[in-house]
Amino acid sequence: MTFINKIGGLAISSGVAISLLGQAAAATFVYTLGDHPDGNAAPQHAYGLRLDSAGLFLSLDQAGADVKLTYDDVAMTAIITGTGVSNTSGPTFGDSYTISYSLTGVSALGTGFFKATGGTGTVTNDSTSDVINLVGKQASSGYAFIFDNDAHRLGGHTIGTDIVGRGWLEPIAPGTAMPNDWLFVAEPVPVPAAAVLFGTALLGFGAARKRRTAT
Repeated sequence: MTFINKIGGLAISSGVAISLLGQAAAATFVYTLGDHPDGNAAPQHAYGLRLDSAGLFLSLDQAGADVKLTYDDVAMTAIITGTGVSNTSGPTFGDSYTISYSLTGVSALGTGFFKATGGTGTVTNDSTSDVINLVGKQASSGYAFIFDNDAHRLGGHTIGTDIVGRGWLEPIAPGTAMPNDWLFVAEPVPVPAAAVLFGTALLGFGAARKRRTAT
């Protein structure tokens, strides 16, 4: 799985390099999100985030959309940020919305994947500045969000390779029972070649240092 190793600082001497290499590396995973094809099955609009009680469907694939999920498996934090585009018929069609949603109660499901017991955030219309508050809602499983490579509701796709995020949200208006949920697919953001080379160089430096010390 694609990931980016975080190093607490740059190596400025051989002693610092060896010290950094000896520490457990924290991994930050970054994914680009897109509309889940199942979003076309029942609703009338493709979406990655559906807010029925606000009459809003946000596409993560439309032109102008760019939404990322960032997961740190050491700090156990996960956040969804970026711009979604309204795919709802009416006056907001085509409007861009700034998305910021932080997952809480995060626990690992394996390398690069997780589940969460809650979440909070906002969706803001970039044209009108109208804000919708988002609050995670636990399903019967006790979780409000799951992010896994289990090909959830992706007929004909492969478990272990197809990544899906899904989560549930409290109604926007109190007393309503209309569904509000996340449902999207994800692709890992490739690690830049320079980062890979830098990490390989550090590992090689550490190995060479150990060989010299041993002799």
